[in-house]
Amino acid sequence: MGEREPEIGFDQAYVEPVGQTSAMDSRHWGNESGNHSGHNEVGEPSDSSDSNRPSRPSQVRKHIVVTGMVQGVGFRYESVRTARRIGIVGWVRNCMDGSVELEIQGEPELVSQMIEWLWHGPQWARVDDVTVESEVPRSPAHAERTFLVVR
Repeated sequence: MGEREPEIGFDQAYVEPVGQTSAMDSRHWGNESGNHSGHNEVGEPSDSSDSNRPSRPSQVRKHIVVTGMVQGVGFRYESVRTARRIGIVGWVRNCMDGSVELEIQGEPELVSQMIEWLWHGPQWARVDDVTVESEVPRSPAHAERTFLVVR
């Protein structure tokens, strides 16, 4: 039997701090194994003095606003389920103007899958627009560990 994903209680949602990224967040980091690509920041081979510089991250981070009939239709709950199934991290919340706001982070292909899903959302939603802006990916130490609802 497969594992069942825990129920998400919106009234008990963990609130992740949201705000400006620090200077440390804007730095590039190497992969988990510590290997480096041997290329400079624009992808060209680096000289030996640059060989200790970390490679570009394999993660992207996007700030997204979804408009339409997207509140009161299970959009946040289904966003959490979909993001966790896909394997990305971040957060989702309702906005006072009736839109839904998200920040998502993960491998570019996985983030693209989530954005594609956001264009239709759950069956009861009507999505009018999805606005996507790139953000600086957070380092593994500063990124969310899962996908969650914030207020």
